[in-house]
Amino acid sequence: NKYHPIPHRLFKSGRSSWTLNEEATWLHRWDARGLCCEQKLPVNGKEYILRYWRSFVHENEIRVDVHLYEMSLTGVETEAIHTVRFFQRMPFKAKWTAAAAQFFSGTDVEQNLQMCVDWMKRAKAKGADLIVMPENSNRDRTYFKDGKPNREVCWEHAETLDGAFVNGVRAACKDLGMWASLGVDLRGKAKPTVHIGIILIRPDGEIEGVVKKHVLWDYEYTLFEAGGEPYQVFDTELGRLGLLCCADGIVPEAARVLSLMGAQVLVNSLNSRGPDEMRVHI
Repeated sequence: NKYHPIPHRLFKSGRSSWTLNEEATWLHRWDARGLCCEQKLPVNGKEYILRYWRSFVHENEIRVDVHLYEMSLTGVETEAIHTVRFFQRMPFKAKWTAAAAQFFSGTDVEQNLQMCVDWMKRAKAKGADLIVMPENSNRDRTYFKDGKPNREVCWEHAETLDGAFVNGVRAACKDLGMWASLGVDLRGKAKPTVHIGIILIRPDGEIEGVVKKHVLWDYEYTLFEAGGEPYQVFDTELGRLGLLCCADGIVPEAARVLSLMGAQVLVNSLNSRGPDEMRVHI
């Protein structure tokens, strides 16, 4: 119930009302109609207030009532526009199949991408809705210089979310119509920061979420930065998925926190080089 500036990074989302006012502010409050979002919106020299209420129709459908009010000089509100929108969530699947793929990634990233896609095709042929692939599926970590771990080399070989490797897996998810979770060493905001990332990709090829490994192991401290963000749970048609990465899974509190956040399935991409690691991918 208090106005706050809209974070500047959100203006990149393309919401039309924000293109009219790049200094927009908003507030949120609960009332009898549901969750209300209110935004001050000056247009063509006039002051408007945009309000929209969200309310559940049922567990898989949300109704959004949108109202635009013109403000007079005396503060009187006159409704200018009113429309209603409905958003439906895909219901949880009553039954679905998960696949775990275990393989060794070499230093040829293009070849590793093809290996990921091959495993995805094999899993889909078996009826899998989700495939979980190892940590650092993008490449083997030969990030050394003069025989020592080197963060600059790590940065040079790390991936980005819009790079060829990630885009290749996204395209395969879309082509096959399946979910995928896999580990990818990702560049941070500034050189030479690299994070061990886990990427969850939807059947339409869009990225559902990215988490960073919290608990680093052994040599990883010399190359990577641990994630500092809270753990995340993703609401999907497969249920609520909690993402872990390797050593995250051996810290009891990590799984406990995700469970308390509502996770129904824990997805853990790891690369211990153990012969049975696929047993703990899911």
